[in-house]
Amino acid sequence: MNWKNLLIQMLALVHELSGTDQTGPEKLAKLVDAVAAIIESIDDVAAMLPGGFGVIAKLIVDNPGADGMEKLYLATPIAEMIYQIWRGIHNISGVSGVTAFIHNLENGGV
Repeated sequence: MNWKNLLIQMLALVHELSGTDQTGPEKLAKLVDAVAAIIESIDDVAAMLPGGFGVIAKLIVDNPGADGMEKLYLATPIAEMIYQIWRGIHNISGVSGVTAFIHNLENGGV
């Protein structure tokens, strides 16, 4: 997965969550969980390192302490950044503008 596809998926999730009755913190928690799941899947790549390095790297990155730090220091800021991108587009262009922006990204736009 590349960053553009990640951005598309996360903007679509924020857009979807914006239409629900959930509170802001609940929506942010769902977005953080979605980003954390992607980061966690990247952890699995550590096991592919050659030799014994894969086992050692997997132990380092795939444990509750590391997962908590990934969520706090990576997933949360990324989720907040994605929300701010969505909010900026929404404030300027409204709901239809966000939909058009996501569609444009999906079809090769900037």
